[in-house]
Amino acid sequence: MPPMQALENNRLFYFGDMEELYWNNMGLEMDKSRMTRDPWKATSLVDIISQSLEQTVQPGGLISSADKRTDAEQKTQHLAQLVEDATATHTFNEDSIWSMAETAEQHLGAGESIIFIDWVRYYDTLFILAFNGTSGALRKDVIEYDYHKLQEWVTQNLGVSSLQEGRTTRKRLMKSSKLNELRPILEPLSGFVKENDMLVLCPSGILHAIPLQAIPFGPKGKPLIASNPVVFCASLSLLENCISKVSSSDTSRPFTAAAFTRLGPEDPIEEERMRAAAEKAMKYIGDEICVTSGREVTRQAFLQRSMDVNLLHYHGHAYLEASERKDRALVLEPVSSDDGLFTVMDIFELQLDSAVVVLLACASGEEDIAPNDDPLGLLSALMYAGASSAIATLWPTQTSDARDFCERVYKHAFEGMESGSKFLAKSVQKTVVEMWEEWDGDEPYHWAQFQLRKYSVVSMFFLSQY
Repeated sequence: MPPMQALENNRLFYFGDMEELYWNNMGLEMDKSRMTRDPWKATSLVDIISQSLEQTVQPGGLISSADKRTDAEQKTQHLAQLVEDATATHTFNEDSIWSMAETAEQHLGAGESIIFIDWVRYYDTLFILAFNGTSGALRKDVIEYDYHKLQEWVTQNLGVSSLQEGRTTRKRLMKSSKLNELRPILEPLSGFVKENDMLVLCPSGILHAIPLQAIPFGPKGKPLIASNPVVFCASLSLLENCISKVSSSDTSRPFTAAAFTRLGPEDPIEEERMRAAAEKAMKYIGDEICVTSGREVTRQAFLQRSMDVNLLHYHGHAYLEASERKDRALVLEPVSSDDGLFTVMDIFELQLDSAVVVLLACASGEEDIAPNDDPLGLLSALMYAGASSAIATLWPTQTSDARDFCERVYKHAFEGMESGSKFLAKSVQKTVVEMWEEWDGDEPYHWAQFQLRKYSVVSMFFLSQY
């Protein structure tokens, strides 16, 4: 499968023989950035490294004879092929930054900006770069918190010891005071980020497992999302890969949606509550949207009813115990020889029309993160299937929390909206802040899990209807 193979090639490129070369190039590019003051714009540094490695690892005249190659020459040729396969995908076009900034300015208030925030890991040190896409202002700094300490925090407080391990027994983050320890991650942004600025966060390494939007920020010590709408983007090179899809999509046809809820026969009462919550949420979009629930959520129904939709809603179980990431899945209703697992490989085959995807399932936003911060999982597969945005959960969720989020976010995004567009990031912000306030600012397990992930310039800031 070409999309899956492209992702695998890109990730393979940074393992094994290439890892030390990757770190050496990382250091060189960081030194060059210090001297030239060129900004790293949300992991475009990774693209720069890919291009430089492509030029330095070519075998050239090293192989004098096809029949008399040394082991070193064979390895060099192999690495060159990996580079060619890995860098054959889209690399980030800087013009996209300005394109996104211009789009955001149409929906931001006076004096508000869009700010791209990128963390870069270099061995045990984290660097942060904040780039104001509206004014062009730039800030770089060192995070005063060693990377290995962050890893320890994640293991102790979230139960995550590796970003490649699949599901483990997760710990519940029940005390907001634990998040205070992570304030150094955001401290360099003080005085640079204003209230209501739009923040595009691009994490690095173990930061992918941390609810960055829930870390206290500012003099009042409230969560970052209380003052700023926040979206996550794993890589702007991935974003670039979707822009052409969105730009070429048909925006003239009516807005369509499909909703699915399934818990299983073990709890019919809660499954009925999930269906009722989804039906109430869909009413904000239109009266004719049917919710497929319970035993009706089969593979055939999921494929047929999600075809070419603009919004795909799923509330149910996610299967993450699979040893290989391609086998992780959404859990549908099993029928005959079908086990009901709709895997990552199956998701690649969906046909979505620049859709917003809402995945209210356990750890639906948890992806396998390669050393170069390239993700692979349910969300990456949805991106290649045509999704422009995804709302997902960072850890295993309670169905009651998911129902609460569901009803609120659709109300904020769609209520009273007959045409035009809606700032989706602010709808998510309002929802999370309301839940945070109802939990009295504590027990972040219930409200800090919901994240908005963006892949498309068109829906980076707003959700269009009709």
